[in-house]
Amino acid sequence: LGGSPDTTGTWSSPDANPLTGGYLGTFDPTVNISGNYTYTVSNTSSTSCPITTEIANITVEITSIPPPTTTEDTQIFCETDAATIDNLSVVETSTIEWYANENDTTPIPSGTLLVNGIYWGAQIDGTSGCKSYNTLKVTVIIESIPNAGTDGNYTVCEVDAAITDLYTLLGGSPDTTGTWSSPDANPLTGGHLGTFDPAVNISGNYTYTVSNISSTSCPITTEIAHVTVAITSTPPPTTTEPTQTFCASDNKTINDINITANNPIWYDSNDNALSPDSLLVNGVYLATDTNSATGCESKLRVSITITLIDLTPTITHLGNEFCRIDTPTLDHLNNNVSPADGGIITWYDAPQNGNQVFLSDFLIHDATYYAVETGGNSNCSSPLAVTVTLESCDDYEIEIYDGFSPNGDGINDTFVIKRLKELYPDHNVEYLNRWGATVYTTNANKPDWNGALNGNGELVPTGIYYAIINFNKADKKSIQKRLYLSR
Repeated sequence: LGGSPDTTGTWSSPDANPLTGGYLGTFDPTVNISGNYTYTVSNTSSTSCPITTEIANITVEITSIPPPTTTEDTQIFCETDAATIDNLSVVETSTIEWYANENDTTPIPSGTLLVNGIYWGAQIDGTSGCKSYNTLKVTVIIESIPNAGTDGNYTVCEVDAAITDLYTLLGGSPDTTGTWSSPDANPLTGGHLGTFDPAVNISGNYTYTVSNISSTSCPITTEIAHVTVAITSTPPPTTTEPTQTFCASDNKTINDINITANNPIWYDSNDNALSPDSLLVNGVYLATDTNSATGCESKLRVSITITLIDLTPTITHLGNEFCRIDTPTLDHLNNNVSPADGGIITWYDAPQNGNQVFLSDFLIHDATYYAVETGGNSNCSSPLAVTVTLESCDDYEIEIYDGFSPNGDGINDTFVIKRLKELYPDHNVEYLNRWGATVYTTNANKPDWNGALNGNGELVPTGIYYAIINFNKADKKSIQKRLYLSR
């Protein structure tokens, strides 16, 4: 408004949508319409001036610019054209501003190269300078000329189970639309990746072909690249002994198997890899060889059958069981043991580097003796370990008399329990008088009772006494016997 109008006025609109902002009269083209907008100022509160009303008008005209139009919503260019934003086609000849997104406010600079995607165009009115509120959507496709990449080479081991994609061996970022051809009737699988399997495909030249026969903007061409594949074969190990025999007692390992190979790898019959330090067992071992230059393992394997000879002396059933009352010697044990390889048996107190034990030596309860056979047919004998027990005395039992006469005549002067010390070395016997008082106790390390109190005191009187025999063996209960002491 001209003439420096008062700031106390109000605005009225040509429709029901008022201006905002008070006396400023904020106009929004998206809300308000073209027409006459009136600014009214009154001094109804004046006390000295005549009451008057003043009016001024602003006539608003909204200029609407239509968006650009095109006959090609999708526009295709060849990458060799190096098309820019200025090459987008519209019907109008006026200025067009292009945007990367529908709501962008910063236009794309002139001369910017086009890429695949969507562009949004607004028309600029040459007279008013107004830009169209709505925009034109154009999809751009940049067609490329075929790219098969550059040639490559690949060396693969014959035994490799891993699948190799030949596409990754082509240089120059080739198109993924190509196809492979093979030097034989076995095609590569995996589409453009060209999956190569040494168990199916052969050495040779594999061709990757890319064409753009469906192009609408680029010249129709075909590009070719090659990958030359060489399959490396490694000979297997050899041996003159497909069956090999070892002594079990020698603790031989896989390293001791006789084969000719550079870098063998060993497997069991279930195809499990084995450490060369593993101890040998009876069975079949399989070996491949490895080329130290290529690292390739042989596809074929040599098979070796291993037999371990384990000839250990044998012992008869319960041949280690004796009764101590028989005072058995090592000779008794030796009579129960037979050589396995026709040799001679010698006894030791340890399986390796032990001291020799002689046939005349008395056996010791719970001791372990080792029978070593020498001079046999194969010299593959292993020591036989025998742990001796001296408690197999089922055919024996103690004998208890009903009295004794400790009178010094040399006959029955002590109370003897026959075989007690031999059969039950951990025993003890307690002697009681008729009133239950202990008069003597004995065990394997003390003498039999001589009729004296505690064995060395005054003589006890003639009469009835009791003996409580404690065997001190888990399966043997104590017993009590009555005896008569006579002088």
